[in-house]
Amino acid sequence: MRSEVRTNCVIVNEQGRISDSKGMNIKVHFDLTETQDFVDGIPGLKFGFGDVRYRSKHTPELVARVHSRARVNLKADGIERTVYMNSPVGFTVINDAMENRIRDRR
Repeated sequence: MRSEVRTNCVIVNEQGRISDSKGMNIKVHFDLTETQDFVDGIPGLKFGFGDVRYRSKHTPELVARVHSRARVNLKADGIERTVYMNSPVGFTVINDAMENRIRDRR
């Protein structure tokens, strides 16, 4: 059995926004890397991660919502991902498998 991880996408210093359904909308710069596992050439799990840099200062309430480790939307030209904020500056892209685990916990 041969296993490998391929990098599908690398984005560096892209301008975008982090938003949510409650009206949060914060300008950011971000880096994003997306990979996929392949076992014997068969595609497997996809994984994405990255970091953000805030373009300006925001109210403490707004920043607290981002830092609450909530699911938020990351958008830029041609890019839209739902991400989970792991830290104030780091995120993981939520893929289908992660979404199912989150639903199962409810």
